[in-house]
Amino acid sequence: SIHMLNLKEEGLNGTSDTYKIVYQSDECQVVAYLSIPRECIEKQASYPCVIFNRGGNRDYGANKAVDIAAMSEGLNMVVIASQYRGVSGGTGKDEFGGSDITDVIKLIDLCQEFSFVDKEQLYMMGVSRGGMMTYMACRNESRIKRAVVISGIADTVNSYNSREDMKEIFNELVGGKPEKLAEEYEK
Repeated sequence: SIHMLNLKEEGLNGTSDTYKIVYQSDECQVVAYLSIPRECIEKQASYPCVIFNRGGNRDYGANKAVDIAAMSEGLNMVVIASQYRGVSGGTGKDEFGGSDITDVIKLIDLCQEFSFVDKEQLYMMGVSRGGMMTYMACRNESRIKRAVVISGIADTVNSYNSREDMKEIFNELVGGKPEKLAEEYEK
């Protein structure tokens, strides 16, 4: 399902149209934002696209439509960004790099279907946890042509052991300590 969002009151230039979409990933309904430069629509052209992977977990760090619209306007590119499963009314459970990586891969699949996306200019960007998601997606995904990672989690065991705030998150979302779930942390 797709819903057009009115973001003009947010002080943007209004050069992109932004939508809240719901897409299927595994058995989950996942919420995302899609922002398309208006010029792309008017010209019926294919534009470069950035899949943006947010940081945080659950509702903390969730994307805001206005931020995705601003990114689209600033880059003059299509931008699509998942909230990941279980967030913003989506179903399922955030697993912090578990099966929720499918939510990111499904965005790549969606972009392959969109006539307004230039498949040769399909990029990915991730921040913090989103950087980890970007690393995971690009590991086996040749459809992503370039990727940018900012402060991405590259070593989950080190993150667990060196940051007190991450212990609770990993225990809740991954299911326990690295010593007991070594395979999950390696994955």
